[in-house]
Amino acid sequence: MKTWKLLGLGVLALALVLFIGCGKAEEKPAADPTPEPVEVAAAVDHTPTAEEIGTEITCAACGMAMTVTETMPAAMYEGQTYFFCNAEEKAAFIADPAKLLTTPDSVKTEVEEGSTH
Repeated sequence: MKTWKLLGLGVLALALVLFIGCGKAEEKPAADPTPEPVEVAAAVDHTPTAEEIGTEITCAACGMAMTVTETMPAAMYEGQTYFFCNAEEKAAFIADPAKLLTTPDSVKTEVEEGSTH
């Protein structure tokens, strides 16, 4: 009889361990609150091609009318070529193309009027 009591207590103990151990849900790591980085297209340096040289264009920064030359500052962004009056405008565009592309025309006109192109 003593054996049955010990066996019963052992089975009960095992059942409790399994019940308590299995009752816990696996803790999942907390979701990272940092959003996934969004890939942003970068503006890159561009050398005018033979087809572009001689084409009449406007400066992407100030709107001044120009003819493309071999040495004209230019950049590619999202599949489009942008030409500039000078290297400083191109460098500013490459650093932050969205800033130039979202600048209202009235601000570009003010820049053009104060420009020394």
